[in-house]
Amino acid sequence: GQTYLRTNAAGSGPFRQGRWEIGNLYEFIAVEDYWGGWASPDHPDSVLWLIQRDSATQLNSLLARQTHIADTPSGQDVERINADPGLSVIENFGYFVNTLKMNNQGRYTSDINLRKAIAHAMNYDVLPDIQDIPIQIMPGPTPLNFPGAVPDLDVPTYDLDRAREYLAQTPWPNGGITLDYVYVTDFTREEIPGLLLLEGLAELNITLNMVPMLWPDMVASCASPETGPDIINIYTQPAYLDMDAHLYNQYHSGQWGSFNSCSFYRNPEVDRLLDEARVTGDPDVRTELYNQAQRLIAADQPSVWMYSESTLIAMNDCIQGYVFRPLESLSVLFQDLAMVNCPA
Repeated sequence: GQTYLRTNAAGSGPFRQGRWEIGNLYEFIAVEDYWGGWASPDHPDSVLWLIQRDSATQLNSLLARQTHIADTPSGQDVERINADPGLSVIENFGYFVNTLKMNNQGRYTSDINLRKAIAHAMNYDVLPDIQDIPIQIMPGPTPLNFPGAVPDLDVPTYDLDRAREYLAQTPWPNGGITLDYVYVTDFTREEIPGLLLLEGLAELNITLNMVPMLWPDMVASCASPETGPDIINIYTQPAYLDMDAHLYNQYHSGQWGSFNSCSFYRNPEVDRLLDEARVTGDPDVRTELYNQAQRLIAADQPSVWMYSESTLIAMNDCIQGYVFRPLESLSVLFQDLAMVNCPA
């Protein structure tokens, strides 16, 4: 089946695969007699998805009307885009969460005290001022606007003295170790937390090695604890508005092997709570089970919880029909769109 699908289409969606160049572009051609029907007779005949890794290229192609839509443009470019007649940036706040996942089975980051030292070495306070989009610092593993989030968790703040106290309880009380920090190539928004952490860890005599990677390579690195990096910057977003969708794929040990679970966290009690919650019908019981799980996860510090962020999508005003979906904050459903008097 997998071999067949590499070279053949087998689906019932509104588009079929056209040409593709892995890592560069993907073409989708509209199925005119799509069984679900089209929202508008002016729907796109085809969509060309271009992978543009630097913000300057993304901005210039949008301004030159070479592209119609740009997701996650640089926040520094928002004013310029909005100043151009016929272009606008749509900003919304959903459940797009940034986390530094530490390899809980790794040589160094398997040590809980080292993980806590790392978490206290992150300067959270300056993040809202230096990131190029509005963000809200995470109060633990769950953003507060998510139903069922526990608001009173004991989570690290930027405190180098506390970091040194935790480091003193590790096999490396004086530092002298090197950790890898993996992030998406040319994605400044992921590079900045790494640079902040680099500064904080340097005060502990810990070297942070900045490792940019292409996203497919990052995903591949999360296949097993042996290939997982010490620290990796990962964005997550639940598939549906339920705590199961937010916690299970990140913190249940049965989910190892995906980028969501790249911390390779294992706590049998957390596994039990998450398993029980997903088969429990009583909402009050489920809430209590998830509350317990969140408290245990916070105490184990498998990750450095960073922030939830606004999502930005730049669009030519000739594109109509876009609908923001908080649980798919970066998704544009092309079958919903209409192209009205778009420039050729």
